[in-house]
Amino acid sequence: MLSEALQQAKAWAALAELAPSLRERELRVLVALTNKFAATTHQSGRASISQIAEWTGLSTSNVRLALADLGKRKAIATRAGTATEPAGHILTFTRATQINTAKGVPGVGTPYAYSRHTPNTKH
Repeated sequence: MLSEALQQAKAWAALAELAPSLRERELRVLVALTNKFAATTHQSGRASISQIAEWTGLSTSNVRLALADLGKRKAIATRAGTATEPAGHILTFTRATQINTAKGVPGVGTPYAYSRHTPNTKH
């Protein structure tokens, strides 16, 4: 298992590679999620739309749009929350391989399947 510091460093390096291709709202959300979850074992955790909005200074509608866009890019995977638990998010971009695109923008390779058995999930 990677040490916590090395795991965080790799996550931030992967984010730095992806950052030029992101919109500002996507970058703000991804930075916030990376800041909160990069040191966790599975690089995942739970956060509500309003929590992410507070962390980023974005409106909740912009957070929703950013999460949807990041999901389409396979940079994160999100599992819907419930009435009592916020949505679960996993940083899939940290597990991705860079691929070359026609425009030279880093892409995301192998998507990471988000399972029901993530940290902080009640079984």
